[in-house]
Amino acid sequence: MSFEPLVHFSYIGTSNGGDNAYPDILKLPRRSGTGAIEYVLIQTTGSNTIIYVCHGRLRALDRKGVDQWAALAAKERVSVVLHNYPGYGETPGPKTIAQISADTFELAAHIRSLPWAAGHELVALGNSLGTGPAAWVATQEALGIKKLVLVSPYTSLVSVAPFWLVSTLLAGIALAVKRVHAGMGFGRGGGEWRAPAWWRVPGAWIPCMAHPSRLAWMQGSSGDPFPPIKVGKNLLPGTKVLVVHGKCDTIIPMSHSEALVEEIRTVDGVDVKLCVIAGTDHRDTRVRGNDAIFSFIRGESDRLESFINQLEIVGHTIRNEAGTD
Repeated sequence: MSFEPLVHFSYIGTSNGGDNAYPDILKLPRRSGTGAIEYVLIQTTGSNTIIYVCHGRLRALDRKGVDQWAALAAKERVSVVLHNYPGYGETPGPKTIAQISADTFELAAHIRSLPWAAGHELVALGNSLGTGPAAWVATQEALGIKKLVLVSPYTSLVSVAPFWLVSTLLAGIALAVKRVHAGMGFGRGGGEWRAPAWWRVPGAWIPCMAHPSRLAWMQGSSGDPFPPIKVGKNLLPGTKVLVVHGKCDTIIPMSHSEALVEEIRTVDGVDVKLCVIAGTDHRDTRVRGNDAIFSFIRGESDRLESFINQLEIVGHTIRNEAGTD
């Protein structure tokens, strides 16, 4: 079994929340016979659209996250499919590009084959890390996906990995110092130790450290999983794409969306729009972009343009109470 360092570092895996796991998790046996893919199906009566969600790096099938999607599905009258990547929840590995691809395709094809899904439009939606698999699954002609939503996308994990690595190391060192400080009794009476502001990566450095051009010569290499900057070139004619990004994102800078949109615009027959949300960070982008996202999904072009113009100027104030997607 091959070890793919960038996949392991990026797809870190997390549980379904233990006692807080969503109670109605389904399992689709893999065609390979090596375990099953965990997923949740939120079926809405009267819906003619299925949103196939590829979640972010820190999300699995916990009750809080799924309930948020269920409320949104009922409000917008859509059906939603959520699933776990290899190594998330009880979906087994290996954590490889091949296994993530196989799981993503197999589950989407299974949903397509269900009798009630006949005549439904299948829309791929990826958030953060999930924008890579979502873009990839939209290139699979057999699935017939004609609409793709990318929320807080990266151009290539190679580009953001150096920044993420530095941030992770600093956070790990800070946690170790905090534990040593507490263990030696230094915090008694004086409160717990907190990392000073200078300990974190300065905000001014982030656009440079995580710029889309960083390590460009490695982008799309065999170890770079689902780089949207490359995958986007394979989108099928007739595909419509909405890219949504928070202007104040410090996890994946907005420059990634700008570079990705510029690249997709060179693909014949593919239409792409960019929605920038003022005053918004990584955590809240998807929930603050929902008005634009569902206008796009319903094909309401005038409303979409109105929301795009409004969000770029005044932003939104809603918070993502379920945490990061």
